[in-house]
Amino acid sequence: MFRQSSLDQQLIALENALAEARELEERRSALAEEERKATTAVRSLKIVPVQELIALEAFRHWTEKELLKLQADATLVEQKIRERRDAVIAAQIEVESLSTLRQSRLHAWRAEVDRETEATVAELVVARWGRDER
Repeated sequence: MFRQSSLDQQLIALENALAEARELEERRSALAEEERKATTAVRSLKIVPVQELIALEAFRHWTEKELLKLQADATLVEQKIRERRDAVIAAQIEVESLSTLRQSRLHAWRAEVDRETEATVAELVVARWGRDER
């Protein structure tokens, strides 16, 4: 029960890390799309005011910094995902080994019960034969 609970917790932690990675990717895509739209909007102007070019360049510079931050965050999240996957695998191994141990012990117990049953039946048969011979 404890090992299964631990596995469930590790799976939840992995899912959270994966959700974090998806969120970072969505933010990266949205930011890249905003930069593309801003560039397209400025390029579509027939006459481009200097202020627009300055604003676009500032936005592109800011976007570049944000994309680098998102990439760094994504690298950290990827490491976290690898760690969580390793933890999930370790927890799965523990659960499976405990299950295997239970099966092994159950098999040994059943074999012992079968031996005891056979011994009891043999004793009863011998006792009956001994009674029948009198």
